[in-house]
Amino acid sequence: MTTTARIPLEHPDTLFTRAVTWWSRRRFGAMLEPGLALMHHRRVFLSTGRFELSVERWGSLDPELKDLAVAAVSAQIGCSWCMDFGYYLARNRGMAAAKLEHLANWRSSDVYSPLERRVSGTQRR
Repeated sequence: MTTTARIPLEHPDTLFTRAVTWWSRRRFGAMLEPGLALMHHRRVFLSTGRFELSVERWGSLDPELKDLAVAAVSAQIGCSWCMDFGYYLARNRGMAAAKLEHLANWRSSDVYSPLERRVSGTQRR
């Protein structure tokens, strides 16, 4: 079964869409579908982009812990795209595949340190 987006991902050929497509392809190798969806409202797209880029620059948290937290939250909300893209980014940054593969059984897996267990075991309140 194939899934389709709830909104069309096609856009008119404008300078804005060409610039965004060029940047996304240069940075990620492809135009990302969430970006296509966000481009339906330019202010939302730009606000989300600014937020994502600022979070990326946060330096007070260990990058591996940040990637682990993103993976844990993506799993909790059930976002398969977030899981796939987070896995891709974390692996490219050097995280061990075992840590990402054992996320579902973080309590019993011996690949996590106590701190990593606290990060990956974030519970809903």
